[in-house]
Amino acid sequence: MSLFDEMETLSRTVDRMLARHGLDGGHGLLRTWAQAEDDVVADREDAWLVSVDLPGFQREDVNITVENGLLTLRATRDNALPEGTRLVHRERRAVDLTRTWRVPQAADAEAITAELADGVLTLTLPKRAEQRPRQIEIRA
Repeated sequence: MSLFDEMETLSRTVDRMLARHGLDGGHGLLRTWAQAEDDVVADREDAWLVSVDLPGFQREDVNITVENGLLTLRATRDNALPEGTRLVHRERRAVDLTRTWRVPQAADAEAITAELADGVLTLTLPKRAEQRPRQIEIRA
């Protein structure tokens, strides 16, 4: 295990510890290029959108849960070679990542959806109807 791998392991451990105490994860001590934090959070009138780059991941590699007001993403990608092949060169490494976000109180946690397309996971956190902006009409 290289120094960077050991630091990444430490970083994931710190992230999990922070998440257990209700703090947002993703505050890693070190992120390598393979696990760069390129998450995008966008605010729409009706929902928040969270986009996470997950190149090379399949649906079965990704687990998303909501518990105690925390939205947690876990994704694992191994480097297993097909049977009967021999490794010549590898630049892609195994990945085991965890991200945790606090679900806003204005979000409808029961209606969160996820879509994985073209290596990008998009989580949609709908806003509760009573939390959405609305126009107030002025009466004459």
